[in-house]
Amino acid sequence: MRSFSLSNGTADCFVPYAEGYYYGQGYYYGQGYYYGQGYYYGQGDYYSQGGYGYGQGYYQGGYGGPGCIGGSGSEKGRMYQHANQSGAWVCFTSDQPDFTRLSQCTGWDSSPSNTCNDTASSITVASGNTMTLFKDTNYTGVSQTFGAGNHNLDSVMNNQPSSVRFNYTPPVACNDGTDNDGDGLVDHPNDPGCSSATDTDEYNPPACSATGNLILYEDRDFQGACVGFNTDINNLGSFNDRASSLKLAPGYSATLFKHGYYDSSTSDFITDLTYSGNSSSLGSLNEQASSAVVTKNSGTDRIEIHTADVTWAGTDNQVCFEWYNNDPSVGYTEGNNCQVLDSDANDFERNNTHTYSVNIPPQARYFRIHKTLYGNSSAGDWALHWWKVWDNDNLVVNKNYGGAYWIGSDGTSTGEWRP
Repeated sequence: MRSFSLSNGTADCFVPYAEGYYYGQGYYYGQGYYYGQGYYYGQGDYYSQGGYGYGQGYYQGGYGGPGCIGGSGSEKGRMYQHANQSGAWVCFTSDQPDFTRLSQCTGWDSSPSNTCNDTASSITVASGNTMTLFKDTNYTGVSQTFGAGNHNLDSVMNNQPSSVRFNYTPPVACNDGTDNDGDGLVDHPNDPGCSSATDTDEYNPPACSATGNLILYEDRDFQGACVGFNTDINNLGSFNDRASSLKLAPGYSATLFKHGYYDSSTSDFITDLTYSGNSSSLGSLNEQASSAVVTKNSGTDRIEIHTADVTWAGTDNQVCFEWYNNDPSVGYTEGNNCQVLDSDANDFERNNTHTYSVNIPPQARYFRIHKTLYGNSSAGDWALHWWKVWDNDNLVVNKNYGGAYWIGSDGTSTGEWRP
């Protein structure tokens, strides 16, 4: 190793050349304690290895080039202490899972623990690379990915990075081993929200549970939140100007109005529209409807009953047909809604089928048949095999017991919800 002496005017200095602490300049060179803008002019403690004082900052540029964190290999990105790629910096050649174990950022103003953890405010990503910063160690927590070029970190990641990955393609939601939508189901094919393993979203909107002759959906194609109505509604309330598609019960049509209370007046050429079947889009009334009229189309309402083919299956008692609205507890009961099907004790004989016209209002959701004593109190029980209900020529109940279902004289009944 070569060495030499030089004088600073007050004392001689003996400095190792090329490997010593001050490369070629002496402790004080020309301008005093700080040459230029750096603590140590030149390359820092170790020439060509990076170190403490290169360029403009107190520890400017340690570990550049062959001294990048991650060992040999081309530089993929830099992390700077301050915004706009200013202040001290470190560079990387490979992924780093834990900045708390890196001491190369010691002395940075924003380094709370003498490590590179939670310190950076800007980055540079080398050409042809991407850089993904993670808020937590081991590539976990909130992450942000940046393409080639210079970037300032926003409030999400500023002074927050704890690990980094380069050219990283995160697994999509339907193939990442995580329950992303919190429904207890993970990835394709277990989560119905995943159409495939490459689907980026596990979320599946909850199935619409609304019932009614008219069901309005917030989104097109019968998606999103929904609400159901059986009869006219003069103000859609919280669903005002939200509906984008609709479904209708068989035998029903609906007219939607842009304004409340079935107001057809308009100043923007958007008029009321009538729909006679399911519609995946409401056309000009998408997100415009404020009221609706539900209409039952012309047709017949009827019930058909078949008595079982077993001994003593028939009955001479009076048989009633009843309907309820959505809540049976507030629906009509026998006495004010009993539609009598047989009052002369001649029907409902063993293995016979009988059909009766009935009146089914739009709000009817539940149907019930039962029998009461008629004339002879000892008429006995009655055994059904099947029964069907048509609302406006549309079959809404088709109940088959597969044998004999006995209805007693003690108020026993049978009932079914319409779909």
